Amino acid sequence: NATWDDSWLNEGFTTYVEYRIMEEMKGKDYAAMLRSLGEHSLEEELADKGKDSPDTRLALELGAERDPDEGSTQIAYEKGSLFLRTIEAQVGRERFDAFLRGYFERNAFKPTTTEDFVAQLESELIRGDAALAAKIKYEEWIYQPNVPDNAAYAQPTLFAKVEESTKAYQTGKVKAAALPYGQWSTQERLHFLHELPKPLDAARMAELDQTLGLSKTGNSEVLFAWLEHVIASKYEPGYPALRSFLTGMGRMKFLRPLYLALSKDPEQKKMAEEIYREARPGYHPLAQSLIDGVLPPAKS
Repeated sequence: NATWDDSWLNEGFTTYVEYRIMEEMKGKDYAAMLRSLGEHSLEEELADKGKDSPDTRLALELGAERDPDEGSTQIAYEKGSLFLRTIEAQVGRERFDAFLRGYFERNAFKPTTTEDFVAQLESELIRGDAALAAKIKYEEWIYQPNVPDNAAYAQPTLFAKVEESTKAYQTGKVKAAALPYGQWSTQERLHFLHELPKPLDAARMAELDQTLGLSKTGNSEVLFAWLEHVIASKYEPGYPALRSFLTGMGRMKFLRPLYLALSKDPEQKKMAEEIYREARPGYHPLAQSLIDGVLPPAKS
């Protein structure tokens, strides 16, 4: 990408290719789970930013006054990837792969802009086909906020059984001990946690935690999804795990959403400020800058 405003050209393409690699290695069903989880992250980002926010466009206009890291969100990664997947769905994989190969060869070892991409999409793929252009809706994807209604969302068949188990647990038909949690992949476990309502009552939270060992899991993705429930449900037995995670983790994809969620409740905000004072010196300066926007550090 030639500028920070064009970062989706790097992140969106990379994410799309990653999903294609995983499909080749582990099959379509596995890749569909990964894509679905990415789309979940995208929906959370849209909710956080506001679906009408200009920051949910692919082509950004950060301007000279804004830190480029403000544009480093799931929008560039997941909306960018979903856009490419949508083009693929409209023209077919064989035709889209031919376009991609040509695009990579034409632009190898040089920076590109969004306008470069649009020009090549029009000249090499759409080729004056007005009906195809209308189906792809590329201008809406690139220059408008939110996600257009033609998005080719993943349809992960492996999540269907997880959803059956989630529904059975929510309706009281099964206890946590009867869930096939130990047989699930990380992706299935994440989907289970995403499907559970927020907040959960204290008894349910305790049952899940004690039975499935969620506060003690060594998987950061699963722990993060669980800690979102801990915060939403004000589950105090999970607070030590939350503190440990925030003081020992440096990735912004985990840190900012947790601090943001904590900041929305007066009591939890006090806890968040205390944790942040302890953890802040160990965070990367970029993480400090972004979290400062959520929890401004106390003036000395």
